Amino acid sequence: MACMQTAERGPLSSFCSGLFQARWAAALAALGVLLPVVAFCAVCVRFLSPLPVSDDYDAVLFYLVHLHAAPTRLAQLGAVLFHQHNEYKPIWSNLVIALQYAVAGHVNFIVLSLLGDLQVFLLAWLLWKAFAPEEVKGTGRVALFVPVALVIFGANYGETLNWPMPGLQNLGVVAFALLALWLLFRPGRLAQACSCVGLLLAIAASGNGLFVYVAGAFLLLLQRRWGAFVAWSATVGLAAAVYFTHYAVRHPQPQMVHSSRLIIPMFILSFLGSFGGVNLPVVRYTSVLCGACIVVAVYLAVRRRYDKWNPALSAFAIFLLITALGVSVTRGSQGYIQSLSSRYKIYSDLLLICCYAFGLHTLAQRSAKDRQRFYQTAIAVAGIVFAVGTAYGIRNMHQRIVSLNVGRDLYYASGKTQGPTVSVLYRQQDRDDANAFNVHFREALREADDAGIYHMP
Repeated sequence: MACMQTAERGPLSSFCSGLFQARWAAALAALGVLLPVVAFCAVCVRFLSPLPVSDDYDAVLFYLVHLHAAPTRLAQLGAVLFHQHNEYKPIWSNLVIALQYAVAGHVNFIVLSLLGDLQVFLLAWLLWKAFAPEEVKGTGRVALFVPVALVIFGANYGETLNWPMPGLQNLGVVAFALLALWLLFRPGRLAQACSCVGLLLAIAASGNGLFVYVAGAFLLLLQRRWGAFVAWSATVGLAAAVYFTHYAVRHPQPQMVHSSRLIIPMFILSFLGSFGGVNLPVVRYTSVLCGACIVVAVYLAVRRRYDKWNPALSAFAIFLLITALGVSVTRGSQGYIQSLSSRYKIYSDLLLICCYAFGLHTLAQRSAKDRQRFYQTAIAVAGIVFAVGTAYGIRNMHQRIVSLNVGRDLYYASGKTQGPTVSVLYRQQDRDDANAFNVHFREALREADDAGIYHMP
């Protein structure tokens, strides 16, 4: 592939030199980015459902019932800002759901899923801007972006792609986190002000958005940017004041209290490397090995002070690592398999991308043969993640659609006395819990139907 002509402004600016000489460079590079995008869009649209899923009954239906009953505009604003779901205050989700309801007069779960999925394109654009210095341009930049596109536009995190609530939350927080950190380390007061807005949006999307502040503040202190640090801190103070107003502490379920000293370290490593793990006996623990590789790459990046070359992506990696620790503390006791849940794999995928960007920087001054080997390895790894992740994502999304449709049919066939969810459960305690949830879900459907908010098709 033909490489761009650039000034020697940084090590990565010469990465492509003598490396990409193929005649059809531009077409191949564009195709490598375009095909994952098309596949991603096709998968998202194919497996959309008009039915709520699990958390959607509380976070969408009961929330809208509460919003619908609010007597004043001020009360409605309070519902958007202070409505809590489990241990989260999903203010961003609340706002999007409220706006969609205000425009349409009812809730549409297909639209909500699409709005959540569209956040991936914001995330991809930000990765395009942040993964390499701006002097890397043209065909070379597109070619180097192919592994990023393969990872970010795979369905490895498919559980969030046809589930409105986690889609808006989990995809929103990472997109806004990178937006905030990318702007934070750009020159100009306008960029600094917009980075504070990005921080507010990240915290509004999910509680772990507060970790964005920690990541950004750490590097601001290293750079001795005292003015930006003060503004950054004032912003998080305002966000925390809103977030924790009327916040109710949720007690963990009994099965989440017990833990072991072994499962947490294994959970952390598996969570970090979950891009390479699937729930199959033969390859289940590959995620632990992949997580160990991530830890080594992070150690090398810290030792070689990669933050001096790319502070935005370095801070973003810190945010992802802190989130991994947080999830391990709150979810690790549920068992190792929980670390492979596809709703969380977006964090591992993004860490893989950060490590790829660090590898590009590290090998920029090596021989053309070393650079070619690294790039070919990156393409191979990203291709495997894309292929396997998309295959399992499609499988999981298809199973969800089938399960939702069976539950809906049971709900109507039983005269609305059973369903609307079904699952194969063997323990009596699990069956009792599922029945209690279904009673709760049926109440949500009844209240939403009475208010004209949602009618199950």
